[in-house]
Amino acid sequence: MTTTTTAPKPVPAKAQLPWDRIAAGVPAATMTLLLGIISLGSAAFFHLDAKIDANYKDLSDRIDTNYKDLSDRIDTNYKDLSSQINGVRQDISDLKTLIIQSI
Repeated sequence: MTTTTTAPKPVPAKAQLPWDRIAAGVPAATMTLLLGIISLGSAAFFHLDAKIDANYKDLSDRIDTNYKDLSDRIDTNYKDLSSQINGVRQDISDLKTLIIQSI
């Protein structure tokens, strides 16, 4: 059994230094890098947007709670004051009746 070896084919000079492929790869690598930066930027933006939404909701809930508490206190104070005014009116009416009866 004999083995035959073939001599390697000579590599053309152009294939030894593939500058055309390297030159084509630089813009592709640049675009990949830019897309990575853009995607990181958009992820950061959406993260901040979510934090802003959460803070807005929290602040909105606190304002609503404070508004409801204040509204309830105003209603309570109004009812109390209205009751006191009605009591004073009744006292004045009773006093007027007593004055008229005593004349």
